[in-house]
Amino acid sequence: MITSVIGSAASLEGAMITAAIPYISSQLSVSYLDSSLFLTLFAVISSLLFVPFYLVGEKRGIKKLLFLGALIFSLSGIAILVTNSFPIALVLRSLQGLGASMMYPAQLAYASSYKGSEGRNIGFNYSMLALAYIIGVPLGYALGKIDWKYLFLLPSLMVFTSLFLTSHLSDLKGNFGNPRSAVGPMLLFNGVLISVYSFYIGVVTALAGLYSLSKWSLEKRFLKPLVAGFLHSLSRYAVVEFLVLSYTQLFHVESLLAIILVLLFPLPMALISAPLGKVIGERSRTIAILGFSIMLLSWLLLFNKVIGTVILGIGTGIATVSNTVYTMQNLGLKDRVVGSAIKSLEGVVGISVGPTIAITLFNFKIGVELAVFILNAVAILLLLV
Repeated sequence: MITSVIGSAASLEGAMITAAIPYISSQLSVSYLDSSLFLTLFAVISSLLFVPFYLVGEKRGIKKLLFLGALIFSLSGIAILVTNSFPIALVLRSLQGLGASMMYPAQLAYASSYKGSEGRNIGFNYSMLALAYIIGVPLGYALGKIDWKYLFLLPSLMVFTSLFLTSHLSDLKGNFGNPRSAVGPMLLFNGVLISVYSFYIGVVTALAGLYSLSKWSLEKRFLKPLVAGFLHSLSRYAVVEFLVLSYTQLFHVESLLAIILVLLFPLPMALISAPLGKVIGERSRTIAILGFSIMLLSWLLLFNKVIGTVILGIGTGIATVSNTVYTMQNLGLKDRVVGSAIKSLEGVVGISVGPTIAITLFNFKIGVELAVFILNAVAILLLLV
């Protein structure tokens, strides 16, 4: 619970910034693209450092790493309140990304490190993350209208006031064996992220990751659900961006109403993740395939967006929780510290790249719906083979 609260604060802040980008742009007199640097810088810095920090943390303990990361995240966020400089605010947001790279994977590391209760803990964790998104979007819309700096106050205070609770945590350590086994997925996922900003560098990085996977043979039983989860993560956030664009275009309304309708997508995850986690047990693979299969109904968005949104929300809730449980169950307890960092990296890259897929394909008829179908179909094949 402690690590879930700390980790969900970063998601809350990201959701608020996403909703408030038009107001950030207006108040700082910068473009939408410049305002989005609050999101992209955070994602790039944290994703590059997840695995390196947790390779160190598994040797020396996650507890200190979590505390230091939470301290950096909260103090950097509070410092943003006293600056009126956009460049300085970006530097402080980058420091938040540094802090998040230390603290964010801890929620999954702790959740998955108690054998027999992984499902319950991971389910609770995802309910918290989905709830943070549901609260963060309308709250960011409201606070952004007042002053963009207020977006950083609540998450920073949540993390800062939770710091003293970390003293009650037992420490986590592991032994991932050959650290080179973590290099492959790290390069692969970061290559996909970098390709959004520099295509050729990203492709080279991703190919180096694929080469590393084949050379050092990361366990296939861990790798397959990890990649399946990544494909689903891309589709999940592509759906979110697609819904924002669709509802805004369809109703010609202010973004608040469009955003409220979009919240019908994460709402099922918030409601079903915790109960689902309690009953998954050893059936995580079967239930994950069920969740991915529901996502194949993306064509429903062509006929009724509201019904399609709710059904896909149910599917993504089932798929995300059960596949995460299945992924972590395929690691020994000693390997779950760094495994959590790799899984967190997969999620952050999905958040960053998924919307790009939707924006690119939005003007092509059935483009996004087809992409969601294909991504989840491949995820199913990975779990079946």
